[in-house]
Amino acid sequence: MLRLSLVLMLFMGSPARAGESFFTGNTLLSLCNDNGSDVNWGRCSGYVEGISDSFSGGGNISGWKACLSGNITSDQIRDIVVRFLVNHPEKRHYAASGLVAAALEEAFPCP
Repeated sequence: MLRLSLVLMLFMGSPARAGESFFTGNTLLSLCNDNGSDVNWGRCSGYVEGISDSFSGGGNISGWKACLSGNITSDQIRDIVVRFLVNHPEKRHYAASGLVAAALEEAFPCP
């Protein structure tokens, strides 16, 4: 997982520079909502898991910081991100990495 996290970090940009990012929030939401495709569902889960793994060890992503406990499931993280994207349509054109990070910081703030 560490290798995936490092690869994803190379693609991350600030939300303001969505054109430079690998995925936008719109792309990620489309993948996550495509329950009919195991491939897209897996891409969604893998992307979200990779970003969340980047927080382990006190890391931050574009200034976002979340403190996730070890018993959070992939489904739970994916649900949190999807809810955030649905609730913030005005932000979905931004980089998906920053949006995932923002969703996780909102749900799991550090003390």
